[in-house]
Order: sequence, then structure tokens, then C-alpha cells
Amino acid sequence: QGGDSNIVYKFLVTQDSIYNKGIQRMPFPQTIGDDLEGQMTFDTAGKKMATIKNDLQGNLYVADFDRCYGVLSNYQKITVPAFAISTYLDSTTTGLCFSPNGRFIYVAKRIFVLQYDLINHSWYKVCGRDTSDNWFMEYSTLELAPDGKIYIGNRDGFSKQMSVIDNPNGQGPACDFCRKCFRVNSTWGYLSNGPSMPNYGLGAMPNCWPLSSEQLAISSEQFEVYPNPSSTIFEVRGSKKGSKKELYNSIGQLVLSTKENEIDVHN
Repeated sequence: QGGDSNIVYKFLVTQDSIYNKGIQRMPFPQTIGDDLEGQMTFDTAGKKMATIKNDLQGNLYVADFDRCYGVLSNYQKITVPAFAISTYLDSTTTGLCFSPNGRFIYVAKRIFVLQYDLINHSWYKVCGRDTSDNWFMEYSTLELAPDGKIYIGNRDGFSKQMSVIDNPNGQGPACDFCRKCFRVNSTWGYLSNGPSMPNYGLGAMPNCWPLSSEQLAISSEQFEVYPNPSSTIFEVRGSKKGSKKELYNSIGQLVLSTKENEIDVHN
């Protein structure tokens, strides 16, 4: 996510290379904050993406994700509510994380952690400051660990404890916020943010060509187009790179002309 724009930059990571797959724009106006704080994450099924940035608008962005093609669709902009304090601290969003079951999104502000229910579209306040005002380090990124718990980073870092959400699949108070429950015994060790852990349980990429017997390719001796039908992209295989392709609608009107082998049909 660009810090100063509505552009999402896309990269394909393989075993031995990283490929630039271009950009995609959110269907929302550009918003600019005071710095580049924020976080982007995917749910454990690899089907949804969520992102926030410190735009001082309190917006959470959620989209569907296509693992086969790296395409984001069905963007939603969700306003993060203010709780008790309508100040700079309450409008600054710093981190987010999906629950293991994908139903909830946890959003960290500097002084609050909130939970959003994707099913009933409700917000719950998980916690405020987890210690006294003088010692509170403010919240930052949230990370879902392999033990199924969410660890809450300390924005200012000079703390030997992290607070933890023990049961992130629980709604509201049932998520079991545990104040400063993860502790470091080292004399010099301090905890700021948790590591950005890969989702090892997601598994390898599915066989995306074809996905199923119901999604058949349109074929000819020269090329094939897949998937069909599609509301995201068409991929043209067997076509000479740089050759012209024309897309028509069902009544014979020319919709677009391109030389690309990946045709975006979102619009």
C-alpha cells in the first residue's frame, strides 16, 4: 500500500525470484497522513486482505483476494469509530490483524484495540491502555502467531511485556485480552513489534489452470482464454506476445482493445 496514495503495489514471490506485477488502485480518493504508520494483512484462508494507514481519517480497507492472479476486488471502506477521546491519539490507526477463523478484524489505535465483526458489522472495544498513563507505550502492529494468539506491539518499544489476545475467535469480551501477559526476563531485552509471520498453514498455490471442471477455457487452435466466466481478469494463453486482442460484449459492441495477455475486466 502506498503511504501517500491509493495505489497498491503487487509483487509475485517465487522460490528463486520476485516479479513486479504492476499496481492496482483502490476505488477511493487518495488520503495522506502525517507519516507512514500502518499495516496490511491477509486472512488465514488467503481470500481477504485488509489494510490501514495513518491517514488520520480512521479508515479500514477490506478487499477480496484472488490467490491465482493476485487481484484485489470488492473493496470496502469501513470507518473505525472513535472511543471516548476525539484526539490525535484516537484517530491514529497503527495495526490490524484477522482472527484465525477470519470473522473478526482487530484494529489497533495508539490507545485502543478494537474488534470488527465482518458478519454483523459491529465494533467492540477490546481494551484501552494496558498500564498506567506514565508507563503506557502505546499500541502498534498486531500479529497472529502459530499458537493462535494475537500479540500486540508496543509503539514506543521500551517495555519488557506485550499484551496478548488469547482467544481472538471470541466476540467482544470473549476474545480474552490479557494485559502484559507475554514477558521478557532479559536485563536488556525490550519488545516493540512482533515478527511478520508467514502463514505456513495456507499451503502451496492451488492449480489455477483450470480451477475446476465447471470453469472451462475458451479454446481455439491459436489461443485459449481463462477463466470463463470471469469478473476480475481474463488471461490469454498461446497468443503471440504483443498481438492485438479485442473484447466485445454480448451484443457485439467493442469494449476494449489491448496488446496485453492479462485483461482486466473489473469495469
